[in-house]
Amino acid sequence: MRWFSKKSDKISGVVQLRGSNNRVIIIECGIERPLHRNANIPGLDIIVVGNNNTIKIEMPFNSHNSSIFIMNDGVNIELGRTSAFSNVKIVCRNGHRQVCKIGCDTTINGAIIELPESSGLIIGEGCLLSDNIKIWGSDGHSIIDADTMEIINPVMEPIVVGNHVWVGESVIFTKNASVAQDSVVGAGTVCCKKYTEPNVIIAGNPGRIIRKNILWNRYNPTKLISDIEKISAKWEPRK
Repeated sequence: MRWFSKKSDKISGVVQLRGSNNRVIIIECGIERPLHRNANIPGLDIIVVGNNNTIKIEMPFNSHNSSIFIMNDGVNIELGRTSAFSNVKIVCRNGHRQVCKIGCDTTINGAIIELPESSGLIIGEGCLLSDNIKIWGSDGHSIIDADTMEIINPVMEPIVVGNHVWVGESVIFTKNASVAQDSVVGAGTVCCKKYTEPNVIIAGNPGRIIRKNILWNRYNPTKLISDIEKISAKWEPRK
């Protein structure tokens, strides 16, 4: 199957690389190769203005109405294979050496990812992100202690979302935040700190843990209950 197409295809994205040593690398079956000249990735615009920027994309990569904008130097973006990368906008500007890594089998239905300064984002594998999600790697402006003149809102580390995390609609992640694996973030939550405990539900503004020791599954409850009943019936001991 062909995962990218020529510019004449209507579904193709746009690839513009301005500067030196900018690379778009395709990964297929563990083998890396440069994106062919005049070949695009359907549903994904890539605009780079700067130097020494690298974008790696693992196939198959099903994208729609998405874009990557890089307007500085030294950015490293790695996108794992996925069945859904829709309405995603990644912007790296007003800084340098930003990092954005999204793991395999993570699906996104809509997100704005702003990574100014030297901020970053790491999303694990098997995550489910809903629509209208906003991820801000930096506050964008400085807050200063009037007595000490110390900047009190610096970027300290990348935003981290662990493996197998379900993020609901309209969630906001602010700088330095993290969510541990196997957790659920409720719709409209503002994640503004480190949530280091796995298997929890986080909700509210600011986000807080409202339930612990949970698991979640991509199937809806009706289907999951039906499947469990079928499995139970299959393995029910014969009388």
